[in-house]
Order: sequence, then structure tokens, then C-alpha cells
Amino acid sequence: MTEEEDVAVLPLIIAEVLQGFRTEAGFIEARDLLVGLPILFPPLEDYIEAARLFRRLRREGITIRGTIDCVIARTCLEHDAELLSRDTDFDRIAERTDLKLWRE
Repeated sequence: MTEEEDVAVLPLIIAEVLQGFRTEAGFIEARDLLVGLPILFPPLEDYIEAARLFRRLRREGITIRGTIDCVIARTCLEHDAELLSRDTDFDRIAERTDLKLWRE
């Protein structure tokens, strides 16, 4: 038996996914699909906490390649949401926080 899960995206995730499309047709199809999902708009406080997370991890010897990853992780932590990603930065964040990663 499988449970149904809610799926949501952040505008930053939409931008990251869409920038990888080589064809306009693929871009449009993915855009239409992604903007049809519920969208989470992190408040300013999540961005501030993302910067705090980035700084803390750096002090602990972990370098996260981008601020965007910290914003995504912080938003997931705030909403107690699992993150679907294969990005190894999230693996490192999950090792040091309560970030939950969804794996098949």
C-alpha cells in the first residue's frame, strides 16, 4: 500500500529545474507542470535562517555550494517536509540537521 503525499515547490526550485532544459518545448511543458503545483513562498525569516545555517555548516567544516540549497533546506525544515533531491549538498545538510530526505 502506498500513501499519497502532498508535493510543493519553491520558486527557486522552479528556476533551477527550468534552466536545465535545452528545448523550448521541454521548457514550456515542465513550466506548465511545475507552476500547477502548490508553491511555497518562504518569508524573509527563512532566508535569514538559511544564511545562519550556511554559516554554521561552514564553521563545522562543511561547505555548501550555494545559498539556494540552504534556503530550500531551511524551508523544508520549517514545514517539516521531506526533500526529494539527489544533490549531495542536501546529504551533508541532513547529516547535521533534522532535514528529512525522501528516497525511493
